[in-house]
Amino acid sequence: MMKSDPTKYALVDGVVKNYLEGSPSLWVLEQGLYTSQQRRLLFGVFNLESGARILDAGCGYGICAFDFVGQLDVAVDGVDFDSEKLSVAREIQSQLDSQDYFVKGSELTFTQGSLETLPFEDSRFDFAISSFVFQHLSDPQSCADELYRVTKPGGSVCLIDADDGLSLVYPQVSEAYSKLSDAFDAYQLSNGGDRQVGRKLATYLDGAGFEITSVLVMPVAEYKGSQTDDKGRTFVIERFRQARDSIIEAGLLGPEEFDQCLDLYSKEASMVQFRTNSQLVVIAKRP
Repeated sequence: MMKSDPTKYALVDGVVKNYLEGSPSLWVLEQGLYTSQQRRLLFGVFNLESGARILDAGCGYGICAFDFVGQLDVAVDGVDFDSEKLSVAREIQSQLDSQDYFVKGSELTFTQGSLETLPFEDSRFDFAISSFVFQHLSDPQSCADELYRVTKPGGSVCLIDADDGLSLVYPQVSEAYSKLSDAFDAYQLSNGGDRQVGRKLATYLDGAGFEITSVLVMPVAEYKGSQTDDKGRTFVIERFRQARDSIIEAGLLGPEEFDQCLDLYSKEASMVQFRTNSQLVVIAKRP
């Protein structure tokens, strides 16, 4: 059973927040910070042991990988196709190292590579995790197959992702937000993404040969107003802003309409709403 040290979580969160203040456009890093509390609740069920070798598949900026090596003397390999994200991850790693963050004996390596053809030998890892990655994959089954290949017999894998079918809001969002959100989802879908991937994770792992051991739904619900400087809203606005050129190039919204909708949404007055969304978690074992 993995025991957590909350002071280490506070340290890594502080470093990430400071980094975001200087680079506010890194919305994926902000998403990792935003979802960290729920992810960390799972660590107690992973049964990781000292010396375990862990894969963070689609590690992005490394925020999940940092949690492991700050809590246990384990070896973590983070892999991602985006070299710029890995460069940021290494910068954060250096800052954490200077603050004596890492558990003695732990190892952390970031490698550029594809999830469809992982750059690791067969049966390398005791545990693999992929968080909010499968929704972006054009061929999720091949990635599940690769996770099976690199996981040791008896090892485990955990997939975490969203499913828009489990999201509710009332009263309904504004027309400006709806247009932006629909365009963003359509762009992701056109690139092979899937905003309903959560319900499919177990099927992908089963198809790869894993035995499903746990399927969890981790809901978050709230009833509150969304202020113009609300953290959740600023995160969404930045996500839309970074997708602007791609959405326009795909013909999903014109530049004037996009800018008008984003401006209207950014300035919307506070509206008290009931909101809920859920993370889908699948834990499986390689026979």
